[in-house]
Amino acid sequence: MRRRAALWLALVGCCGSLSFARVLDDFDDGVRTGWFDFVTGLGGGVSEGFGVLTFDVPAGRAQGPVFVATSRAGERMVLEPGQPLELRATLAGTTHPKAFAVLAWVPDNAPLSHFAGYFIAKSATEVRVGRALGDYYTRENPPVPLKQEDVTLALSLTTGNVNVTVRAQVLDREAGDAVLFDRVFGDTAPPWLGSGQFALFGYWEGDAAVTESVQVFVDQTEVNTPVPANLRPVFHGITPTNTASFVPLDTRFILHATDDQPWWGETAEGIAGFTDGPFSAQAIGPVTGTQGKTLQANCLANLRPNTNYTVRLVALDANQASNVFFLRFDTFCASSRVIESEDYNFGGGKFLDLPRLLAESAGPTHTAYPGQVGVSGIDYRDMRISAGGSGYRPADPVGIKRSLDYRRPWFVAAGDESAEVFDYDVHEIEAGEYLVYTRTFGPGDYTVYLRVAVLNLDRAEATLERVTRTPEGGEVVTELGWFVARRSGFEYCNVPLTDAAGQPVKVRLSGPETLRLRQWTTGSADAAILQNYLMFASPAADCVGVESAPAVDGPFAPDPTVHVTGHTVTVWLPASDARFYRCRAATARRIINLRRMAEQLTFDLDLPP
Repeated sequence: MRRRAALWLALVGCCGSLSFARVLDDFDDGVRTGWFDFVTGLGGGVSEGFGVLTFDVPAGRAQGPVFVATSRAGERMVLEPGQPLELRATLAGTTHPKAFAVLAWVPDNAPLSHFAGYFIAKSATEVRVGRALGDYYTRENPPVPLKQEDVTLALSLTTGNVNVTVRAQVLDREAGDAVLFDRVFGDTAPPWLGSGQFALFGYWEGDAAVTESVQVFVDQTEVNTPVPANLRPVFHGITPTNTASFVPLDTRFILHATDDQPWWGETAEGIAGFTDGPFSAQAIGPVTGTQGKTLQANCLANLRPNTNYTVRLVALDANQASNVFFLRFDTFCASSRVIESEDYNFGGGKFLDLPRLLAESAGPTHTAYPGQVGVSGIDYRDMRISAGGSGYRPADPVGIKRSLDYRRPWFVAAGDESAEVFDYDVHEIEAGEYLVYTRTFGPGDYTVYLRVAVLNLDRAEATLERVTRTPEGGEVVTELGWFVARRSGFEYCNVPLTDAAGQPVKVRLSGPETLRLRQWTTGSADAAILQNYLMFASPAADCVGVESAPAVDGPFAPDPTVHVTGHTVTVWLPASDARFYRCRAATARRIINLRRMAEQLTFDLDLPP
């Protein structure tokens, strides 16, 4: 009987010399099998061609560390007592001397986004060996810059009963593997053990003078583990993108799974089951030209609005080898109230209900937050005294930098980096700091989320408070709930507001409300808390989106100036030329009561029938 492969999805991230048994991948065939990639929201990617693996790192878009990575997800490499593990990767070159090539063993319980595991990282001027980004055994700047071409990064891991010995080397291939760097370290922290993966990173620390991407090229990879009888299937080409936010309800769900062997024949049709979730059962079949090694699923998902999704993807090949991936995304309504973390009050309690997305160089205006100056103790509290936290609001000490999160539709519609319109995070956070936000809300019970990434911390806590003024000029502070964020690496998560017991809570809001985000956790040199925005999900089942276009026949795109309060929509009018607007909703709606007030256009949406 023919064995069938299937994909199922369910709704639910002493050292001796090195000797090698096999080449893991030499990247000569131009076909990547068994590798799984990670990129941040800034983009970049990993590609194979011309005999090398290329890491395209978006250095020019970042204001700090950024990386792209790939792991040999098709096979597991176990780190256990009595089983030395040895890895090698040949660095063919980089396009910038400060670009790092990284060779790592990554444990299965630490996704690539965490940048955790045992590794050696090398640029032309520095070598680092460590167990997590910022957690290093050594950082060395050789007196003479090391070669950046045709050198081998080597990592040997030997496990005792309770510790791991790490040997890291840089070898000169052109000189018969002459040793350029050789260090041995004992891991004194709780060691990484068990099943893991061979991983490669292209890493960039940050340099304001660099405005373009940088590339890292890897030529060959080697391991001392036996050749596996069968590789595990690996997912790729997934839509929606992992950790994507504000995903439209009409999004098609697409995935690919590639194996080292044909699944069960070039013409046979496979099966994909989507159970206990928003998807209907769909047939899945081989992709033309892949000799039956790649399967594709493509269906229209029946998504619900204002929902956080975690979808479990399981691929099972013809030899019963399986792989699992958790896909996370949300379907928050584009019209939902979003407060950018960097858009806190200014001038002692002033605020903008409908701020424009403008370049930070625009400076302070009456329509946007760039350049606005806050008052310490009223609009914010920050442990730093000196100003210059960022170019976005340079007069304030609040730490603000460009976000690594995926770009939301309205940033893209506003021109994104081509118009110098950037998404930002609040970072360099310390316990006791706070930011104050005032906005006008349509009456309702809101589910509140904090969009945040947590690097090298097990948890980061903050509270949301309501601040009201008394007739005597004092203030009354009411705690509304807690945001408890877990370690996520460079992946951003939607953390719900909960009570002290960890149960989700809703917040009743109406009209002008002043909210204070108070911090209870401090980051450090090797840990970071990156807060992007607060999102207030309305209980309304009908997700209304407003799009605009320069012509009546389009093309229409999400409008970055939209503000919806109840059934009233307000947008900024363009400085010149005509603009056409339309609404997208699950049920038919009409635009009524159109009116203009100065630079704003306001209209109402009739109630659904």
